[in-house]
Amino acid sequence: MNPNFNLSLIPENIQRLESGESITDFERNLFNIILETCSIFQQNFQINPIVRVAGGWVRDRILGKESSDIDLAVENVGCRDFAEELRKHTNSKSKIAIIEANAEMSKHMETVRVCLFHDFWLDICGLRPADYNAINTFGTPQEDAQRRDFTINALFYNINSGKIEDFVNGINDLQNCILRTPVDPKITFTEDPLRIIRGFRFAAKYGLTFDHDLFQTIPLMREMLEQKVAKERISAELIKSFESSSPLQIIEMIIRSGLFSSVFNPSHSFPINEEVTFQRIQIALSRIENTENTDSILVILLAAIYYDLSQLPPMVDPMKPKKKIDPIEFIVTREMKISLKISYDVSLLLKSENILKTFPNQLDRLSVAHWIRIIGENWRSTRCIIFDDNLLYFFDGELTQFINDQNLIDTISMKPLFNGKELAAVHNIRPGPHLGKLVEQLFNWQVMNPQATQNDYIEFVKSQNH
Repeated sequence: MNPNFNLSLIPENIQRLESGESITDFERNLFNIILETCSIFQQNFQINPIVRVAGGWVRDRILGKESSDIDLAVENVGCRDFAEELRKHTNSKSKIAIIEANAEMSKHMETVRVCLFHDFWLDICGLRPADYNAINTFGTPQEDAQRRDFTINALFYNINSGKIEDFVNGINDLQNCILRTPVDPKITFTEDPLRIIRGFRFAAKYGLTFDHDLFQTIPLMREMLEQKVAKERISAELIKSFESSSPLQIIEMIIRSGLFSSVFNPSHSFPINEEVTFQRIQIALSRIENTENTDSILVILLAAIYYDLSQLPPMVDPMKPKKKIDPIEFIVTREMKISLKISYDVSLLLKSENILKTFPNQLDRLSVAHWIRIIGENWRSTRCIIFDDNLLYFFDGELTQFINDQNLIDTISMKPLFNGKELAAVHNIRPGPHLGKLVEQLFNWQVMNPQATQNDYIEFVKSQNH
């Protein structure tokens, strides 16, 4: 188990939660409003709603961890009706957002979102029935618990009674650090194969061991994961996993379960050696600095995975056969459905490493300045994907020393002495596309003459014309 969680305190945490001792003031206020809304239904409609907090909030509070992820499951009343009454009771001016059921996207129940207290959004849904083909049909809490992804996420906190409800032995699995599905994993994963990727995240985040049947089932779901789950959902879950857990652990689980190609090479179009790739990922992640943000880590990770693709020529674009597309852009944006910006940054990082390979033979101020201008402030990130020991030694020693001695970091923020119109006037020509070469010439001149002024450059141009 994650060392941040003390399993021996689980019984005490449950007692403190049920007694109300560990309920925050915000939560107590929210739960009171929910109970008042239940009373309105009882008085006005003779309906007795039962409202439960479901899933992550309950799990985290049992582990003694704070959580703001409050999702409600309502019984005996429709989630739209309850959300509308809740909105009225709090005098919220917010509109209610409806997330429709969509069986094809493995979403079998409608969810209603309502904004309370200016910026707090609450998700409300009904209880899922045992029938997996039913759409917007309500079930019992026992049935709903069995329909959830993992037992540790199938716990309820009954707001009406103030008690924890565990219908699938989720507390026992938490105490024993086991990740298990509430029913046969084939049934759970068939309902939504994305749960496999979520399972990797929970296992890494909470230090859980896969239940034997669960782990044996995962490779059998490969085809269903590829065909049933939208690539956007897989990528979003992966990114969430990398943010909250160890990316290395996540990828190791993906490889061990036989899903690496399904996740990172969906069309199986490119030869990617999983063993070599995992070694590169280990190296890259071990070099990431604490200052790297989430996007930077994702870029470094993808650059390590698709390292060999940077050597491939542009390929025919399947969507536009008359055009060509960079293989990295194709696999990152078209296959993985990750943003074009991330794809661009991955290509840029790999391009930076390729340029770097030429430096040991030609280390001069102008070449290094151009390289730094291309890669920008993230030039140090290139170090993460240097897999040649000699090149790494050169980067850490001679190159870094040269950059510092020459003050080449200033190149990143260096502004041109003239804008385009002014530069055209200096050269006594009309502005146009041909100005690009002169802009490049100006950059080169400023790199070699960092203290120079506009007048110095004008004199330089005059000297070239004589």
